Amino acid sequence: MHGLSATVDPRAFGWTDAGWRGVPIERAVFYDYRQPLSLPAHLKNAFDLVVVDPPFLADECVVKVAQTVRWLSKPDAKIIACSGAIMEDLFGRLLGVKR
Repeated sequence: MHGLSATVDPRAFGWTDAGWRGVPIERAVFYDYRQPLSLPAHLKNAFDLVVVDPPFLADECVVKVAQTVRWLSKPDAKIIACSGAIMEDLFGRLLGVKR
């Protein structure tokens, strides 16, 4: 995508899954990549699959996000990393992911 991002009203989207009601705010977990392990303890080693899309193409961000991914993942978890090609080698070194 090129150009400016857009702010959209999610209520304007024509949702096709009437069964999806979202997650109540009380169950939401807020995450700040700058505090990679500041998460509820019950989430440690809790996931078989972690999908990660860091907010910035910067080494510092990827390193901290990788800490979070390792903390959340079960020992044999699958990891899907979505990022720019410039971060591919770093993700490979930190998490063992490959294209």
